[in-house]
Amino acid sequence: AGDMLLFDSAASGAAATATAPAEFSRYAVNQRLAVADREWRLRIVPHKDPVDLLDKAGVAAILAALLAISALLFWLMTSVAVSESRGAELAKRNREAALLRERLHEQAMRDRLTGLYNRHYVQEWFGLELHRAQRHGRPVAAIMLDIDHFKRFNDSFGHEAGDLVLRELAGALGRSTRGSDVASRYGGEEFLVLLPECPFDAALRRAERMREDVAKLELRYDDRPLGPVTVSLGVAVFPDHASESEELLRHADEALYLAKQTGRNRVVAYSADPQKAGAREDA
Repeated sequence: AGDMLLFDSAASGAAATATAPAEFSRYAVNQRLAVADREWRLRIVPHKDPVDLLDKAGVAAILAALLAISALLFWLMTSVAVSESRGAELAKRNREAALLRERLHEQAMRDRLTGLYNRHYVQEWFGLELHRAQRHGRPVAAIMLDIDHFKRFNDSFGHEAGDLVLRELAGALGRSTRGSDVASRYGGEEFLVLLPECPFDAALRRAERMREDVAKLELRYDDRPLGPVTVSLGVAVFPDHASESEELLRHADEALYLAKQTGRNRVVAYSADPQKAGAREDA
């Protein structure tokens, strides 16, 4: 039903071998009929339906549209992939920046030589801690300590030997403190240890243990023994001896000064009466 019937003719005889018109040559001859001197041939030619042509044009348009959509989807997927890659890179950089800020913040709080907290940080922390202690009625102890005859190490063995003594003392303090305690290098050869929720008697025992741990150090520098290392310690406790952080530190320092004045290598508790402070140590 979709084909077209066409007729053509050629001379019979030798002339019948003539080539059929080009537009029909690709179709097989279905029937032959000789009439007079001509031979008639019946060919079946597929009918070119306009609707069929429109269908083909529609398919071509659809294919073109699909190709355009595919290209668009590829571009979108590539853009998303690039965006995700950039997002991952940005997130990585943000994490690295956060770690760097944290590391710098930690370095700002620490003494570079000993690794202990520095004076600036401990003063800020102590102010906040004492306010908490005041609100909850809890004690806070301050132990101030100083290396006895520290100048001897620098003069006899050099400043690197003195640095070794400072580092080893910091290590001894770290071994004798709790996780809640804060040990710091307060300046030069002077150190401060703050003990939250530590009453007076317990603070004295802790200070004595620190003194003993330091006295056990046997240090060598450049294959030479440095000799004994001892410390003097002063103890003051909130609320027994002070109501404010600066006052408490000042009283701990006064007790330390008295420990040095009365022979060094000892623990002295603060008292408004220096004689009572000495008697407490002698006891």
